[in-house]
Amino acid sequence: MYKNPTPQTFFESMVYDIILEGLFFYAGFAFFYNLARNQKMVSTSTMINYINRDEQLHVTLFVNIVKELFKEHPELNTKENHAFITNTFRKAAELEIKWGEYIIGNRFPGITMSELSDYIKFMANMRVNQLGIERPFEGYRENPMRWIKAYADVNAGKSDFFEQKSRQYTKVSDDNGFDDL
Repeated sequence: MYKNPTPQTFFESMVYDIILEGLFFYAGFAFFYNLARNQKMVSTSTMINYINRDEQLHVTLFVNIVKELFKEHPELNTKENHAFITNTFRKAAELEIKWGEYIIGNRFPGITMSELSDYIKFMANMRVNQLGIERPFEGYRENPMRWIKAYADVNAGKSDFFEQKSRQYTKVSDDNGFDDL
């Protein structure tokens, strides 16, 4: 692929980047946010939030690149490439779910395997939808881990480490699953 770059290979690499930074990383973030909500490694969740914010910027950039690539190269905006996106995200989500089963099974306090599986499918659907393509999983339109919003809200405003409020006093509401904190 890298030895013979084409618009098609560039498109495919952008899809893989969105999967890496917008699906795989997000499943990993969930574990750190879960620790923080259980008052463990609380400062780490602040660092993870900075990484989360950075990855969200990358995902947005890659999504916009794919959309622009489709405009500049209409021959890429095909049913086959749409199917590539949907099928690749489906396969990536299935692999991430298998990894979760291997790593945590149902042995991880605060996150069940069912909840993690639903979250991964939700994230895959969300990313594919950002690309304007048919979602790979029926349903999964709402985040099953609503409590993550209290820790992962990357749109909460920019600040640096010294301006950041302690995550121990995260403001909760109905939107981020008050009962789950």
